[in-house]
Amino acid sequence: MRLSASDVGPDSAVVRWRPFSPEEREAVDGVQLRYAEVKLEHQHQHQHQHQHLQPMVPKTSPFLHRDTNFYVLVSEEITFFREKNQRHQ
Repeated sequence: MRLSASDVGPDSAVVRWRPFSPEEREAVDGVQLRYAEVKLEHQHQHQHQHQHLQPMVPKTSPFLHRDTNFYVLVSEEITFFREKNQRHQ
């Protein structure tokens, strides 16, 4: 299933997915999103500054009803990134 993010701000984003079909609703009771915050860290080595992403502890959303197709993700710090050739589930 493909997810999309909109209304992305410094501390929140709206995550959306397509509604489930009637057949899927018979098999799915709810949805739970798993996500990990990442923190951009600056390191100084030999007079050069490097930046890298430091993953934080993964989190999960509450269980969402099968008729829900969005979730407002709120955090103190959110960074979204996508790896090339990432598979959607």
